[in-house]
Amino acid sequence: MQQSEYHWARPQSWPLTVRVPLIAALLLIFVAVIASERVLSRFSSIQDENLRGVASVYLDSVSIALEPFILRQDIWGTFDTVDRARNAAGDLPVLALVATDSDDQIIAADDPVRFPTGTMAPSDLTAAPGIRDLSLKYTETTVWTQKDVVYQGQLIGHVVTEIDVDNYLAQRRDALWSLIIGNTLATILLAGAGYFLISRMMRQVQVLSQFMGSHEGDGLEEIPHSAFPAKRTEFASLFERYNKLVRAEGERRDIAQRLSDQAQLVSLGRLSSTLAHEINNPLGGLLNAVDTLRKFKDRPDVVEASTELLYRGLKNLRDVSKATLDFGRSNVQDHPLSKVDLDDLRLLIEPELARKNQTLDLTIGVEDETLRVLPGAKVQQIILNLLLNGSAAAGEGGVIGLNVTNDEETLRIEASDSGPGLSESARHRLTVGSTSRNGAGVGLRSVREITQGLGGSIEVADLPEHGAKITIRFPLQPKGGSET
Repeated sequence: MQQSEYHWARPQSWPLTVRVPLIAALLLIFVAVIASERVLSRFSSIQDENLRGVASVYLDSVSIALEPFILRQDIWGTFDTVDRARNAAGDLPVLALVATDSDDQIIAADDPVRFPTGTMAPSDLTAAPGIRDLSLKYTETTVWTQKDVVYQGQLIGHVVTEIDVDNYLAQRRDALWSLIIGNTLATILLAGAGYFLISRMMRQVQVLSQFMGSHEGDGLEEIPHSAFPAKRTEFASLFERYNKLVRAEGERRDIAQRLSDQAQLVSLGRLSSTLAHEINNPLGGLLNAVDTLRKFKDRPDVVEASTELLYRGLKNLRDVSKATLDFGRSNVQDHPLSKVDLDDLRLLIEPELARKNQTLDLTIGVEDETLRVLPGAKVQQIILNLLLNGSAAAGEGGVIGLNVTNDEETLRIEASDSGPGLSESARHRLTVGSTSRNGAGVGLRSVREITQGLGGSIEVADLPEHGAKITIRFPLQPKGGSET
């Protein structure tokens, strides 16, 4: 059985049992990436909203507490409030808390060394976003945010805080790794399950493929019932239909072989009477030569002439009988086509042409190297059938033509006659085929069957004045297997 060749660098050559689960796994990964991105995005939004909510509550209370002290520029009161607010942050991990006036000058901070009173606030503080714009970034473990301190609609200062968000980022990392691990395990599990299921499903397809490609050129083999699925499934029905197809193909091949044999017998039968006539006529002359030798055996000139006559006559009989025997044995063991086969056809058809006083216009414009890619016996049978049908159509004193030429890709055989042209039934047998079972038109059906078996084509055309021309083209490519 044929073995498929797989190559890792050519994915299209991989078996379906690998490609389908792999495609499914890639789709799962694609879906998992999109789903994970949406989950992480939503999780981040929830964290940002939670952080903004907690920070807003905290800074609202701090700003309310600081409002009177900032309004009076009470540094000690502001410092005391900031210190107490820093320690009362609760669950909010506050790292720094700074109060500034409306000009961004520091009034008080929980860490006076880091943020001295009376100095201008650093850019980190002044550029800190408001609570509404507060969001987490993976590259920063702390964030700054601020809230305006407003008295009777007038800005009097700011309260700025630094929050440790490492816990939030750790939660995000945990969620990310959970998604990665979970999706990876799910993808591996589903890909493995897909491989197992596809392998079970494709097992029957592989059986069918192996039997379809196991006997190329020798006919197909039926799938044994032991290879059928245990349960009545679609594959069991498919195997049964395949076996029916194999049996039908075997019957077709047998019928084609019988048709070829029948056509050959018909051709030999049509030649038998003319061959008997061709052999009988020389025999009379040969007997006369023998009588002459007996009577004038003492005359060297007569003996020499009679001997030469005997030699030519016997040689002609030998050529005719050899061509007939070779044609009769052609299906036993075929051989490459050659110009000798075409010359044998001339010997086979000449008695029929002589009986009807017909002329053969023969042109062979090809060499043996070109001809040998085709089977000799089958092409012989095609041409002989065409010549015999042309002789029957041409009538007394008619002309039959045979022209064999080639180009780079095809061998062309043109057979013509001076008869009235092909009938519709004859055209149909040549180009379409016939369902007739009475033996009529066996030769033309045989021409069509053999031509199709060799991958050739047939064209039928009427000649301008009278007669018909049949053109057969064969591809000049070696055949991988023989046809019957």
